[in-house]
Amino acid sequence: MQDLTDFRRILLYPAASGAAYFLEFLRAQHGDICSRILCLGDRDPNKIGLLQSGLPVIAPEDIPASQPDAVIVCSPELFESLSDSFRATLGPQTPIFLADYFVEYLDWEARASALSRRPFDPVTREAFPFAHAPRFFHSMPLGNGVYPVSTKGMLTYRLLEQCRFPADLTGKTVLDLGAADGFYSLEAKARGAAAVTAVDWLYWKDSDGLQRFRWLQQGYGLEVETRLQDVNAIAAEDFEPVDVVLLLGLYYHLQDPFRVFRELRRLARERVIITGRTIRAALPDPFHGHGRQASVMVLSDNQAGKWTANTHCLLDLLRLAGYSRAEVVFDFCPDGSTIASTAIHAMV
Repeated sequence: MQDLTDFRRILLYPAASGAAYFLEFLRAQHGDICSRILCLGDRDPNKIGLLQSGLPVIAPEDIPASQPDAVIVCSPELFESLSDSFRATLGPQTPIFLADYFVEYLDWEARASALSRRPFDPVTREAFPFAHAPRFFHSMPLGNGVYPVSTKGMLTYRLLEQCRFPADLTGKTVLDLGAADGFYSLEAKARGAAAVTAVDWLYWKDSDGLQRFRWLQQGYGLEVETRLQDVNAIAAEDFEPVDVVLLLGLYYHLQDPFRVFRELRRLARERVIITGRTIRAALPDPFHGHGRQASVMVLSDNQAGKWTANTHCLLDLLRLAGYSRAEVVFDFCPDGSTIASTAIHAMV
């Protein structure tokens, strides 16, 4: 890891959940560095929520006066654009790091992953054209300290804990919908699943996406069945029954979540694990009363017809789809925000 003790004052941005996780790592492994951290805030409540950490938060116009001699960016998606902006403000000599650049940090985040403890074939790894390939979606632990830059970064690993990913899947069958690079498909296999089927369309309709998934299978030596299919059109008859269905970060990309929930109820033998963003819409139910909150679903993409719901709505949809019970296992919303992260286990 770059020796951050070389720097007198370190600017951290964006100060959202990714920054909070990076600070958690620093406090656990390099506590002396935290006193050197400044956080860049703005009016987004997902960012000013970092005030809870007790660290100083400055406004963008105060950057020059604060004189940071290093910047750490905690968002892979924003890294390039923010790097240009910070260099224009602080000068081209200021080092700007991506948090996911620090292998020690990713190792720390990946410590609960069974896949990260599995060897990756070095010959397969060396053959991959990282410099010319599109960015990975998931952070994949490729061994020997190699983690390709990805869209999700360390959030890939945080989700394992947040969604209570089953620790032991020995003998189970798993269906992973919207598999992308396949981290969770391969993680299920690494945790003992007897058979895993991965389904995607968006990331695999371009043959490079599916080829990369198969390259990862080869490197880990894990067998996963792949199927190119639009999840919007999924039907229970398309698959053999499975024990566990993974619907991770996907429900709000669906045109008709209720129809998909109902089909998965017919398909799953044990549970469906659902994660994704939800809205904080705490409205009284005008029809049923008794202090009950209303189910709310908002059209979040008026062209593609995608929906984002509040937690009450998801629970109602799952109940009406026939699940015996649904348990919210994670539900976090930063202070002042209207967007939360939620995970639910829907039991058959």
